[in-house]
Amino acid sequence: MKRIFFIAIMLLSLGSMAQTGIGISSFGFFSANDTVAGGSMDTYDVWVKNYGPGVFSDVMTIVTAVQDTTAPSMLDTVDNHYTGTVTTLNPGDSALFTLTADYTTSTGGYRYGIDVIVIWPVAASANTVDSLEFTVFIENHTGISELDARELIKAYPNPALSTLSISHPDVNAIRSITIYDLSGRLILANRDESAINIEALPAGTYQVEVIMSDNKRYMIKVVKGKSQLGK
Repeated sequence: MKRIFFIAIMLLSLGSMAQTGIGISSFGFFSANDTVAGGSMDTYDVWVKNYGPGVFSDVMTIVTAVQDTTAPSMLDTVDNHYTGTVTTLNPGDSALFTLTADYTTSTGGYRYGIDVIVIWPVAASANTVDSLEFTVFIENHTGISELDARELIKAYPNPALSTLSISHPDVNAIRSITIYDLSGRLILANRDESAINIEALPAGTYQVEVIMSDNKRYMIKVVKGKSQLGK
């Protein structure tokens, strides 16, 4: 089962030399494709947060790494995003950065199958406090037809409040639709209608598994938004 998730983990503490600490914030919904084709490119947003008591004002580098193939406890750096300009953050504030990943597979880089990706910020004037960790399934597609099928499946609106619709140009091509939470717990099963009532679901991010008539499975990440009443 393909699913994407994120957790905050402690990476490094440099003691009291630095005046503040920066890390990846879970503010807002993290957005990234959970399944990509090898050789493709994808963009995703991350938030850098000032966790310390002082004002942070510095340039920074956002580092992207994957677990080492032979030593899972080690990380292989695959990208360094240098912000280039000074970012100023008051205590508790966050700043949004959009990163681009080139999923070209190589030794010490991305691999076909499962890649656990870890992202953290680095700045000379701050400790690194926490990071973002998520899982991407990188596939080696043998043809273009599967890529086309994935692009043709749409979930809308996204975020949704009460009704989530799943569409495909061939309405008979979708056999079933199942919704899971980010821990993999089944929420709604055996739903084959194109419009699904999700009003009773708590606000949050979910995975929708779409099974086609040819038994191929596709995962779509959707967000159940909060109503104006806060429900």
